[in-house]
Amino acid sequence: MTGPEPAAGFAIFTPMKGPIMKKHVVVAAALFVLAAFPAFSQQLWNTTGSTGIIDEASLNLFEFSGQTLQFKPGAVGTIVARYPIVSHTQNPGWGSFWIGYGGQGVSVALKEVNQCGNVETTLTTYSPVGQDANICISHMFFGLFTWNFAQNSYYLEVTLTRPTTATNPRFHRLQFP
Repeated sequence: MTGPEPAAGFAIFTPMKGPIMKKHVVVAAALFVLAAFPAFSQQLWNTTGSTGIIDEASLNLFEFSGQTLQFKPGAVGTIVARYPIVSHTQNPGWGSFWIGYGGQGVSVALKEVNQCGNVETTLTTYSPVGQDANICISHMFFGLFTWNFAQNSYYLEVTLTRPTTATNPRFHRLQFP
């Protein structure tokens, strides 16, 4: 039985049958399942300056303004804040991080704490100098390094140093990668 010929530029749709259809369904299902696994996607982690755990010695010096960690008006000294880093994979493969800050006197240290909590190692530090200290965002590379969240804990320690009220160091946010 033959039907009418399609008009110019049109084709008659014929549904897929048999093995070809089964292959398409299997491929589509496999792609859907693979997309659900976090190992196949880039893991991100970020936080704002206002979420830090403030060191007890800094309690009278700091304030939060929106997302920003900063000095109270008129306060001078050193503020230390810690930001625990979390990951749902053993080695997320991060090799850099972004920090948002303002003013001179901001430094960041990446720390590793062993499984028993009795050994702490500083893996890298970042202290902008010169004009870099006045930019809003900076990208920092800390080289080849293998994260191991199965056996270690990690945190960033941010230090704001203000020797006089003429400076105004502020910490806004950080992000892996």
